Amino acid sequence: MNDLIRLGKLEAARRQLAVAIRLIFESGDPVAAHTLVGAASNILTDLVEQQVSHKSWDKFAQDANNPAPKTYFNIMR
Repeated sequence: MNDLIRLGKLEAARRQLAVAIRLIFESGDPVAAHTLVGAASNILTDLVEQQVSHKSWDKFAQDANNPAPKTYFNIMR
């Protein structure tokens, strides 16, 4: 099967969240659901920072708490 699917980042994040929600309500694998939500969150954070960086909650959290970059990454990811 060599069908190529092209989609943008926003659509990819939407699909990841949709599958995660389905997994949760169908008593699916919670680890897989958590992984999908985390991946979608990373995509959405990147998109916000690219388009409206002044509204990035990730940047706001870093600035408000001022942790070392490695510490922040370990906590949030």
